[in-house]
Amino acid sequence: MSGDGVHLRGNGHFDGGGWDAERLDPWAGDRPRVPRRAIPGLVLIGLFTPLFLVGAVLAAIRGEWTMVAGFAAWGGLFGHVAGVFVFLRWRPRRSGALPATAVTPDGVTGLCFRYSGWAYFWLLGMLCWGALVPLAIAAVWFVTGGVAVIGAIALVGVALLVCGQIAATLSLAPGRLILTPDGLYHRGQLITQYSPWSGVTAVDAGRAGQVRIIRVWITPSSADRLLIRLRPWFLPAEERVALPGIVLRDPWLAVDPRTVHRALRHYLLNPSHRGELGGPAAVERIEQGRLFLY
Repeated sequence: MSGDGVHLRGNGHFDGGGWDAERLDPWAGDRPRVPRRAIPGLVLIGLFTPLFLVGAVLAAIRGEWTMVAGFAAWGGLFGHVAGVFVFLRWRPRRSGALPATAVTPDGVTGLCFRYSGWAYFWLLGMLCWGALVPLAIAAVWFVTGGVAVIGAIALVGVALLVCGQIAATLSLAPGRLILTPDGLYHRGQLITQYSPWSGVTAVDAGRAGQVRIIRVWITPSSADRLLIRLRPWFLPAEERVALPGIVLRDPWLAVDPRTVHRALRHYLLNPSHRGELGGPAAVERIEQGRLFLY
């Protein structure tokens, strides 16, 4: 476990020699677990979601449409929270998904691993609820008047921050990692970055909490390019402390993370093969599994 709370397999450094066998499948035997501290919250979500929806139906029968909107909003919020929790811990088989070639903003063609559309659906849905609920409460408090107006103004500020994150995320969507003959281009949720292969020292796999991650270790240099939308503290902790390194989170990847991990390791350990990253030969190599990892 590293000092920032991120669990990594192996020593995190490539020394020009071999890699230990567990890196062939760094998550072998790893199963998602539900933290004990999360169980009470899950129980409450499981209870309140159907109750809110039943309340919305009963209010509709009585013709109380304001109550219908309120119950439906809270039911939708709780239901989406449950969906996000399941999504982050569900590890579907993505063996059929393959990378493709794509072009970086610099006009360089490379091997592209795209982000999943489902990840954006769940994240942006959560953020939208996180903006709508404070705005709805703020509207009620503004109507109430008095001291409640101060709280309403604070809630509007929170909603604006969330809207800023939504706008920043949409401006970079869809995310991708592109491996080019010269380096790595990554466009994430709130960050764009580029580093040459000469700065890449290792590729490690592990987990941050219950989320599997891939971390590319990079030695800072003048050739690095880094742009963070909003402020750095909007980034997940494991991504923020790794800069200028690249962190890929399993739920965001449209391709199996094992495939991404192996491809990164292959082209790190086999520099003579990087020239093929500009064409279909790299896609064929991934499809055929011709990856030399040690």
